[in-house]
Amino acid sequence: GVGKTTLAQLIYNDFRASDHFDRKMWVSVGEDFDLIKIAKAIIEQINHEAKNLSNLEVLQETLRHSISGKRILLVLDDVWNEDSLKWSMMSRGFLGAAHLESAVVITTRNTMVARLSGTVLPYYLGPLDEEDSWSLFRKFAFKSIHNRENIELEEIGRRIVQRCGGLPLA
Repeated sequence: GVGKTTLAQLIYNDFRASDHFDRKMWVSVGEDFDLIKIAKAIIEQINHEAKNLSNLEVLQETLRHSISGKRILLVLDDVWNEDSLKWSMMSRGFLGAAHLESAVVITTRNTMVARLSGTVLPYYLGPLDEEDSWSLFRKFAFKSIHNRENIELEEIGRRIVQRCGGLPLA
């Protein structure tokens, strides 16, 4: 891919995020946007036991209580859900209790999800252009050669870069 999850991980692990936010939570969502599973995953990262909880309202109340007034960073990774009702339930259900300086980062390949989430305007992470792709490839592929790459290796490398289509993780 273009590195959406990798970029989100860099933000999540940055020391400034740790300094700014009271709590950080990461949930890998995937195709199944199950509010109960998401709520449980968040609760467990706040050091609360959630396996015996299965009622969405109880989970949401537990979450509201846990994050009330706190600055949170919540990353929802690889979201596919296009159901606006579920997004609304999540927002009203517990996210509204967090401090105004909280942040929710959503990674998705679906532009509709980016719009439905009700967050700020989405940031589209596109493929690298050919020169940036080549520069990145060369940095990692030829690091032991120290700028002495030969013509044959460069031609092979450029063909590889072209096949990757600007996707740094391809």
